[in-house]
Amino acid sequence: MIIHYLGIDIVVNPSLRETFCIANLEVMSLSIPLVTFATWGMGEYINSEYSYNSSDYSISSNGIVVHQATPMALANATINLINNSTLRHQLGAAGRGKLLI
Repeated sequence: MIIHYLGIDIVVNPSLRETFCIANLEVMSLSIPLVTFATWGMGEYINSEYSYNSSDYSISSNGIVVHQATPMALANATINLINNSTLRHQLGAAGRGKLLI
């Protein structure tokens, strides 16, 4: 199956149990901002220095990490990204830059 990412503004990965999440890497390589949990290998490519922290989620320079495995925490992080186009573009560009290093 071929997955087409063209036209996608945000990717939300709600998985909690993937050892190495290739989808996150694909998304980041295409400059698409990512909302994910930092469990297992999924958080390895998200920078650990955060510009914003809450009990629900943190915003790093290249992605958003959700801390609580609840629908509300995931929704709050996603809504923040939906409402902030500047942040979407910054996270997308930084995500691609992280993988090209």
